[in-house]
Amino acid sequence: MLFRSHLALLFAEIGYPDAARRQVARIPVASVRMLTEMQILLTTGDLGIEQGRLDETAKQLGAVEDLLKRGIACGALVDPWNILGFGAQYPRFQSLEDSVRDPRIDDLIRIVEQFFNLYGRLLSEGASSGTFRPDKDLAKEMHRLADWWDRFATTTVSDIDHVHGNEATQSAEHVARSLARWRQRRAGA
Repeated sequence: MLFRSHLALLFAEIGYPDAARRQVARIPVASVRMLTEMQILLTTGDLGIEQGRLDETAKQLGAVEDLLKRGIACGALVDPWNILGFGAQYPRFQSLEDSVRDPRIDDLIRIVEQFFNLYGRLLSEGASSGTFRPDKDLAKEMHRLADWWDRFATTTVSDIDHVHGNEATQSAEHVARSLARWRQRRAGA
């Protein structure tokens, strides 16, 4: 079953959603199903940006966020408060030395990082093409997501990769504003 979950996530990541769903259909674990579906949506979003389907990709962002929050709420994904509370460890017993690294945290961090990257990429591409304005709804949604994520203070735990939502949002907005100004100057010439 473990190889099927890795295979499903691999197929989802490289852009084969049907193959990923066939593999995950044989796995009775909700966490793998949700991670795979989020990975499919993120990869489809990246492909949508490459193909110029920016509006369609923007609509998929809500589905990813919904799956992320539902997965956390139902226990299929690790609660982000556990990252800070247990220092990225899974306590098997009361004492800290009997803890093991919690691999679910790496899965959550990877998905959230890809989610912010997709938001940033979509905002930049939208600004450079004139589809989205850097100060409108997409940027506000990214700010809202960053505020939600940053409250878990995951960047204070040293043993995990850090995803700082507000830094990602500010960076994406800066790039989008620069691209929008470049587009306006080019159109004026």
